[in-house]
Amino acid sequence: MSNPFVNVAGLSKPSSKSGKLQRILLKLLQEHEQNGALPTYNRFLYYELIARKIISKVRRTAGRRNDQDMTDALTHLRDKGIVPWDWIDDERARPTTSPAGDRSQNGRPRR
Repeated sequence: MSNPFVNVAGLSKPSSKSGKLQRILLKLLQEHEQNGALPTYNRFLYYELIARKIISKVRRTAGRRNDQDMTDALTHLRDKGIVPWDWIDDERARPTTSPAGDRSQNGRPRR
């Protein structure tokens, strides 16, 4: 089965670890969209990738957490405009629309 996301502009190289994970996440999010299951959560996507044996829940190194590559790939998809920001419900990173500018971009009050 061919991957329809091989040549999507803005994705990392298909042969790279990042590029492979970006394409897997893009396909998974497309499934969510088709099933009316958007928005979804970063953590939910992580556990779906574990269930599909794409990533491991077992920490292999003392450095990065197992979910960090997935989080980086998802952030890349959002930053490049490939995946709409509102497809992922992330309470900690909601932008504010406050015209007064009394809140930071993550919605928390400025100090």
